[in-house]
Amino acid sequence: MARLYGEYIQVSTEIEQQTPVHVATLDKVRALEAVMRRMPDQYTEGELTSHHFCQGLYFREFFLPAGCVAVCMQHARESFFLLIQGTAVFSTADGSVHRVVAPYMAVTQPGSKRVVAAETDTIFLTFHPNPDNERDLEILEARYIIPEALPAPEPQELLE
Repeated sequence: MARLYGEYIQVSTEIEQQTPVHVATLDKVRALEAVMRRMPDQYTEGELTSHHFCQGLYFREFFLPAGCVAVCMQHARESFFLLIQGTAVFSTADGSVHRVVAPYMAVTQPGSKRVVAAETDTIFLTFHPNPDNERDLEILEARYIIPEALPAPEPQELLE
């Protein structure tokens, strides 16, 4: 889930050196995720993510401490996200990488899977329509997240 920023830089640099394009393609994100899965978790998802509900709306709050990196789940639908606190570097659906400072708002595109590196303590909010006011997180995840085979492919398989 979250890893030390320095380890991310080292792993990400190794992956970049194997490919000539300096963008965060889905393959590169998956390769980084595969490497990160072999590292010990610093935090559990429950420590970083909270869920909030109101009539017709569900939103996830994600806290990423300074110096940590997370690889997000792959999104199935378009949704708004806000960075309400902090400074972070993250990839976007088109493969570009951006440094952003709160407050910041953007739209997550279907199929996107991003890497987020927190320079300072950050808080992200992602908003989803919830017309039936569902509160079962497994059902909500099935609606908004593309299931991925675990474990992630080995980095060398993706970069060949």
